[in-house]
Amino acid sequence: FVYHPKRMKVLNSFASLAIQHINQTGSSFRYKVFIQRNDGEFIQWGPQGRHPVSVDSQIVGPDAKEEGPHADGVFGLTHEQLLQSEWVHKDTLTVKFELEVRPETYDTYLPLKRQKVEVPPSSLNANLLSLLEEGNFSDVTFLVKGETFKAHSQILAGRSEVFKAELGSGMRESLTKEVTVTDCEPDVFKA
Repeated sequence: FVYHPKRMKVLNSFASLAIQHINQTGSSFRYKVFIQRNDGEFIQWGPQGRHPVSVDSQIVGPDAKEEGPHADGVFGLTHEQLLQSEWVHKDTLTVKFELEVRPETYDTYLPLKRQKVEVPPSSLNANLLSLLEEGNFSDVTFLVKGETFKAHSQILAGRSEVFKAELGSGMRESLTKEVTVTDCEPDVFKA
């Protein structure tokens, strides 16, 4: 970590308080910088920073920048202003850095090619239609003006509160598993 009271150039950037990243192998990390106020509370200075994989020595921090003439300073304050501020307590500036370093990864550890999984198109509609038309595993019969239609109580109850109550309670239809429909034509009911 580096602090430059005059907010001048350090390595390749202008910064007042920053992380000096020196690495020849490359790494990436995220960081947050907190400054302690004189009441003891830590306040985040700047947004969370992200540093991509790099092998260069670099300076990173909330006010680090490549162009001068100087950095902005801690909360935009000059060194003299900082010394007189709420951020310095008993001649001490307390800083907390949260640093999350990502482990290095090399191509040899990663799969060369992602495996693709072919997901077949859905056949749920066709399967449900087949159950209805063929009547396989049906457990309810609808009687519509002399014609019978086979159905499945679980599907009906899942789709309709009326059928759920009619077929799942002590009503006659739940015992006989027959539902009589008198106010509909068979062609309309089947549609």
